[in-house]
Amino acid sequence: LILVNKQHLYNSTPELTAFVDINYSHLRLPSTALTINKTTVDSVVAMFNDFYAATGFGDMMIYATTNEPSSVQYGTDIPERATGLSLDLGVLNEAAGYHTPYTSSSYPWLAEHAADYGYVLRFPEGKEDKTGQSAMSWHYRYVGVPHATYMYQNNLCLEEYLELVQIIVLKIRLDLWSWF
Repeated sequence: LILVNKQHLYNSTPELTAFVDINYSHLRLPSTALTINKTTVDSVVAMFNDFYAATGFGDMMIYATTNEPSSVQYGTDIPERATGLSLDLGVLNEAAGYHTPYTSSSYPWLAEHAADYGYVLRFPEGKEDKTGQSAMSWHYRYVGVPHATYMYQNNLCLEEYLELVQIIVLKIRLDLWSWF
């Protein structure tokens, strides 16, 4: 659980896995060369398999992960992409030959269940003052199931959640200090 943004840069090298090496179905990609953090593989595959089982739709697309997207729709520089923990989602219109950015109105199931797989909407509407980014309905970030569940249930963005965790840790330290 780390915060990566323009003020908190990511200086590690994540262990990445290419989609070409993953056994997945019910997921569309512009390229199997896209990579994700190895720790998220099972969650991503399960989420999209369950999405398909629940909705029957096979047009959800991971458009970008760690790679800078070429589409103007996804062109915002987001430093956390360096972690391999983020997904930029789209809805493919195969007949027309293009995709549009995912929104919760496209497929509410995903927005309602992403936390079950450890993902949160990273830049929700109304939280721009906290995140420092415009709302992006398509940009999801892996934080782990317990964190994602709490954040989703309490309508918290990552910055708000980390502030809360810091307060709790401080309180625990103060409580422990009072014992001595």
